[in-house]
Amino acid sequence: MTLSTNSNPELTKHENDHTLLIVHYAGHAFTKNGQLTFAETATATATSEKTINADTCLFKAIKTVHLDTLLILDHCYMGNIPTRAATIPDRHTSPRNRISPENTFTAKLAEEISRRQRSGHTYIEFSDVYQTLKSDGERDKLHPTHALLVGIGSVVLPLSGSGIIDPGTIVPVCTVLFSVSVTEGLTKEEMGQLRAWMRKLPCYAGLELDRAYPGKAMCLVLRSALSVYTKLHRVQGYALIAEGVGAPVEVDCLV
Repeated sequence: MTLSTNSNPELTKHENDHTLLIVHYAGHAFTKNGQLTFAETATATATSEKTINADTCLFKAIKTVHLDTLLILDHCYMGNIPTRAATIPDRHTSPRNRISPENTFTAKLAEEISRRQRSGHTYIEFSDVYQTLKSDGERDKLHPTHALLVGIGSVVLPLSGSGIIDPGTIVPVCTVLFSVSVTEGLTKEEMGQLRAWMRKLPCYAGLELDRAYPGKAMCLVLRSALSVYTKLHRVQGYALIAEGVGAPVEVDCLV
């Protein structure tokens, strides 16, 4: 396991400063008593002494609002990391995991970060990196997963060098549809205001109102980049409908 921080979380210079903790694990793992467990060997069992409870290992020391945590998991555990970390407002925890027989997740992640640095990007946002890796998944036989355990902001890592490209100006590579439940219905005027606000959003954070369905709770169907939805999918009232969607097809044209 590799632990990397840029400073002591207790020594932040300003109130809004955050320290970034990166945890990278590329070893064996399995479930033990329903929890993610790191193992010394591929043949380790639930009764083996050569195991570590990952929940305890990963979350025990994460107790400050000034600490953002990026968990990079590349191992044989084929599910999402348990999401029982304590809820701390304004702190971000992003895990991404999965292994591929032909290409390791670690190698593809490093390759994508290096490519962006060579292209002159000033920073990377890991939800956007995940979006690219997932879009290239069929080609690379890589199927990463991603989740924010706390907060709605993905980890951003500045890149060294003479970068001049703002990644926020690049058109997203993958579009998704998701629904949002609104307790009080919106009037036509409010819907127009909402659409006007969405048109002003930068492309990396863009939203588009696809449909609206009235009911006890109005259901809005929105279209956005996958990287945008990954920050919202654990928020109450948001639900993914489909990934990799194109322009809508008018049903009347099919009759």
